[in-house]
Amino acid sequence: MPSRRFDVFKKVLELNPPREQKVTSLKGIASLYFNMKKLDQAKQYHRMVIDLDRTIRRPITPLALIDWTRRTSRAWKSAPNWG
Repeated sequence: MPSRRFDVFKKVLELNPPREQKVTSLKGIASLYFNMKKLDQAKQYHRMVIDLDRTIRRPITPLALIDWTRRTSRAWKSAPNWG
């Protein structure tokens, strides 16, 4: 299912749409990567959104979420097993 969504978003980008549609497609791809736990790719696409339109502040929140997810994931893995 995600591959079909990727295809749709990427096809939109290939059509050289207006900036707003590019931003929407890039956000969609970033979201799919995040949900698949491919954080490096998600971060890359969120940065593309920021590069496309510096006035958009919302992508900063997903970038912070990606960094937080990485930190907490490492913390849980290194936490002692109390069970």
